[in-house]
Amino acid sequence: MSPRGVPVALASALAALALAGCGLEGQPFDTGDSTSDTPGLGDAVVTPDAISEYPPGSPEAAVLRWWRAVQTRDPEAVVDSYTAQVRDELPKDFAATVVAFIAPSASQAPIAVDYVEPTSEDDVTVYAVISESPDWRMNGPLALPMTNEGGEWLISDASYLDALSRISAPDEAEGGGTSARTDGSPPAEGSQ
Repeated sequence: MSPRGVPVALASALAALALAGCGLEGQPFDTGDSTSDTPGLGDAVVTPDAISEYPPGSPEAAVLRWWRAVQTRDPEAVVDSYTAQVRDELPKDFAATVVAFIAPSASQAPIAVDYVEPTSEDDVTVYAVISESPDWRMNGPLALPMTNEGGEWLISDASYLDALSRISAPDEAEGGGTSARTDGSPPAEGSQ
C-alpha cells in the first residue's frame, strides 16, 4: 500500500467500525465536565432544549436536528435530514466521512439560526452561522435550502457537508495529502 493510502485506509476502517456499531457512532467527543444539558457532550453540541425553542416541524428545528446529528456522529440522522433526491445523490462514503472527518470539528462548533426566507410555498432558505470550529473552513454563514417533503422540512442541498468531506479526505488525483492541515489551520499558501 502506498503511504498516501494509509490515512484513507485507516479512516475507512474507523468509519466502518463506527457504522457497524462497534466504535465511534453516537459516542460523545467530550467526556469531561460540561454545562450542556446533554451528559457527556460539549457545550457546543445542539441540545434537545435548543431544538424545542422552535415550533415542532419548523425549518429551524430541522436544521438544528441536522447539525446535532453531525455533531454527535449520527450519520443515519444526517442522511435522513436530506430530501430523497439529495440522499440518492450522496457519495457512497458520505456517512463514513461525516463520522471520521467532519464530526470531530463540528462537535466543537455551535450553530445559530439567523432567519428563514421563504422562496415558495414548499421551499425556504434557512440562514445560520457556524462558529468556533477548530476547522476554519467550517466557520461562517450558511444558507441551507429546504423543501417541505411529505409534511417534513428537509435540506435540499448537501453541498456544505459534501464540500467539507471532499476537502478533508485525501485527494488522490492531486498526488495525495489533504487540502487542509491536520490542526485545522488554513493550507499553506500555494498548496491548493
